[in-house]
Amino acid sequence: MRIVGWIGFLAAPIIGNLFLGVLLWGAAVLREGETGFLPVFSLQLHAQMVTLVPQTAGLVYLYVQEGERATNVEGVLPLSFAYFLPGEGVSPALRSFALSVDFLSIWYWILVAAGLSVIARIPAKRLATPILLLWILGVLVRAAATYSLAANP
Repeated sequence: MRIVGWIGFLAAPIIGNLFLGVLLWGAAVLREGETGFLPVFSLQLHAQMVTLVPQTAGLVYLYVQEGERATNVEGVLPLSFAYFLPGEGVSPALRSFALSVDFLSIWYWILVAAGLSVIARIPAKRLATPILLLWILGVLVRAAATYSLAANP
């Protein structure tokens, strides 16, 4: 089971990025774009580099804290909307939703929309609906995962 867990741990980002690349390519093709899968996949991977900023900042914070008070990284780093919520009195569902909406993921989707319109040679307005739907779906999946983790520690 440990080997299967490691294989899943290593394969999940690869499969997830391929799936997202296919979704973006499909959205561009359905909107009558003229592009292949590899340019869209490359765009998606390059745009995703902005999401490394909060991950790196969180790791630096954990390293600096050396294990002390390092349980609430999202409360210290002002990257998600949860930073602006009060510490107590907020429903777990709202906190999970606010944790799943961060500034750099919005920047990521703006980069994807702008780049995909250039690569597919179609106006950005035609890609607004599929990009917005993918962003909302991503937010809802992350919020559900965060909520279930918070409910079942």
